[in-house]
Parts: sequence; C-alpha cells; structure tokens
Amino acid sequence: GFADLVSYTSLSRRMNEKTLAQLVQRFENKCAEIISVGGGRLVKTVGDEVLYIAETPAAGAEISLALCQAFTDDEILPQARVAMVWGRILSRLGDIYGPTVNLAARLTALADPGTVLVDSMTAAALEQDDRFTVTADSKTRKGAVNGQGAPLTDGVVLGGDVVLSVDGFGSAGDGHGRDGGRRLLGRGGVGLRSD
Repeated sequence: GFADLVSYTSLSRRMNEKTLAQLVQRFENKCAEIISVGGGRLVKTVGDEVLYIAETPAAGAEISLALCQAFTDDEILPQARVAMVWGRILSRLGDIYGPTVNLAARLTALADPGTVLVDSMTAAALEQDDRFTVTADSKTRKGAVNGQGAPLTDGVVLGGDVVLSVDGFGSAGDGHGRDGGRRLLGRGGVGLRSD
C-alpha cells in the first residue's frame, strides 16, 4: 500500500526548512509505527509518501485504515490519501515492483483526502472477514485505469472496525469521525470506511 500526504507541495513552499523537516519526520515516524504495530513492513519513504507491505489482506487493510484515521485525527499533519492492493510483487534489494505496486500507486492518486482505496480483487479477499463490511459501489472514476491500462471496474465500499491503536492515535470505530464516523472513504475502485 501507499500513503501520501495531501497538499504537501503547497505546504512545503510556505514552510521554512526546519518546520518542513519536522513535518516530514512526524509523518514518517507515525507511518513507521503504525505499519510496524500492524505487522507490516515499511518498504521506503519518498518525501511525502510511504510504501508498505503486509503479510495478509486483512493486516494490510487494518494498516491502511489506521494510517488514514491517524492523519485525519492529527492536528499538525494534513490528511492522507491511502491505497492498498493485495497481489503478487517482486522483491529485490529491499524494494518491491510489479503491477500490484503500480495499481496501488494509481489508486493512491485517485483517493480523496482522508480516504483509502483498494481494488475489487483486494475487496474480494476481505469479504469473508467479519471485521470488514463490503458493499457494492457503482461509482467509478472516469478515465481511471488499473495496472495493465484497462478501465477500473465497479468497486465496492469496504468498512470495518479497526482495533489498531498506537500511542492514542489509530482507529477504534468510535463513531466520532468528521461526519459521525460514517463517511465513505473513496469513489471508484474500492473505498475503505471505518465505522
């Protein structure tokens, strides 16, 4: 999966170097802790974006939801766009490659601020997990493409109670999100929603 800070470029233009360094460090530290506690591995950071992997689709979904919620709740950092795709990857010299990574990157760019997107294959892998709720979503972003250049198919909305918490942040399905904890997180592809 990927997590990407919203409006980083415009923020970076308005900050001095010390403040920008503190913002990036806070983002990277928060990501590293959430990913680690969730059982994932932080593959790399690139400025305002992190790439991470998990052993199972459920672990990846929990990490993704926790990242999204952590940045939504943070008073200093901007919201994040998060995307996760479950599939095969090529691991080489500590980095990962392949269509799965490419699709996750594309979905991250399509995600609305404060949302998580996953593809329909990932949603299908999570459907049987009682911690997540999967419902049909007929909204598809015009022109959105998967890793092979084909149009994205109709996705599903995925929600769940995530019990991952790190030092008081994370998500815990408390119903106190920005719009009562019921906001749909994403359009097109698949959205993750924390209840």
